[in-house]
Amino acid sequence: LVKEDYAKNPDYYNALSAVRNGKVYGQLPYISYYNNIETGIADAYFLGKILYPNEFKDIDVIEKADQIYTFMLGKPLYNIMAERFGGYVKIDL
Repeated sequence: LVKEDYAKNPDYYNALSAVRNGKVYGQLPYISYYNNIETGIADAYFLGKILYPNEFKDIDVIEKADQIYTFMLGKPLYNIMAERFGGYVKIDL
């Protein structure tokens, strides 16, 4: 969706420092009808990996997300979530 919106209004996006510096990332949505705390926690690990790579260098965010999903919901769900919403990726515009 971001890439589609970028195509419609590139000037808006190109004014953002994150776009100019190649630091645009996708994460999983955690609010849909209610707060999905497990996804919010998993997203925090992904954000930590981006902002503090040295401190999170030993964390595999996909593995961590599945650990969180398994603990809170009974099974690993990252691949299903990533298929539907794009997952933890760098977005090149």
